[in-house]
Amino acid sequence: MSKDEAPDWRVSSWSASESNCVEIHRDLGAVRDSKNRMGPELRFRPGALAAFVQGVRQQ
Repeated sequence: MSKDEAPDWRVSSWSASESNCVEIHRDLGAVRDSKNRMGPELRFRPGALAAFVQGVRQQ
């Protein structure tokens, strides 16, 4: 299975199709650009991803 086909990556329900979105993988604590799934991932330490998501939601 290739990196872009891996299960458990999720796109926000707020994201429209063909938009600039990020995908999140809670088990890995990672986010990535939905337009460049083979590109880099931003990984968080345990607990830090939840804090990041909460901070984004408050914006």
